[in-house]
Amino acid sequence: MMLIFRASSIHRLMGSAKSIDESLITPEVEAIKKKTAAKRTSEEQALLDSLLEQTLSAGAKTLVKEMVRKLRHKAPTNFTGSKQTEKGHAVEESAILFLMQQEFISAEKNEIRFTNDWVTGEPDIITNDCVYDTKCPYTYWNMPYFEDDIKDKSIDAGYDWQQLVYLWLLRENDSYETKIIDKAKLKYILMPTLKEQIGRYDDSFLHHDFVLEMNPKDRISTFQIDWDESKIELIKTKITAARKYAETLRL
Repeated sequence: MMLIFRASSIHRLMGSAKSIDESLITPEVEAIKKKTAAKRTSEEQALLDSLLEQTLSAGAKTLVKEMVRKLRHKAPTNFTGSKQTEKGHAVEESAILFLMQQEFISAEKNEIRFTNDWVTGEPDIITNDCVYDTKCPYTYWNMPYFEDDIKDKSIDAGYDWQQLVYLWLLRENDSYETKIIDKAKLKYILMPTLKEQIGRYDDSFLHHDFVLEMNPKDRISTFQIDWDESKIELIKTKITAARKYAETLRL
């Protein structure tokens, strides 16, 4: 089955499996597995590592099952939204404009969805040397500021894989001129919550006025992702495994 994966969900495919898929285990591989790590040759260990990369994690299999069900039954998405995502959608346009003004980015919001034989995605902003993607935390206390917190939040959410896919799509897509860009910048932008979205028990000052009173530069945090060919090859490996797994599923 020719599954095409969205940039925003690719991180679910990239989780590490706990053990090698049984279908990949030959008598030779079984013999290598029985050896202790200290007694394996570098070539033997490399073989085990490669087979593990070709194995889907439990989370990856769940993603594939969801995609197969959606395709076969034309089902709507299982995610119905939350107050966090509702705010993100509501302030996205304003956040992109705010970012452009604060960092003097000369570009327009991208409206193109790029697709190749593997993945699909729509980055927020594309310039000659950088891709920008925006995320809008729900409140000040959800905003990462310290370098380690920004990195941890980005990796835990899988945003690093998402940005890599955007860079890949600009280099290789079905319909548009290719563009070689080596870096993507994920921008966390703290925006005031729209007053109509502030709940009865929410702190309206924290959600709105406090944000507007902040130094504008303190409302932006950045995480940079650099192009990595080896990770793109790993994505292809996982997608190949996912497509094979999809063919085995029976409804």
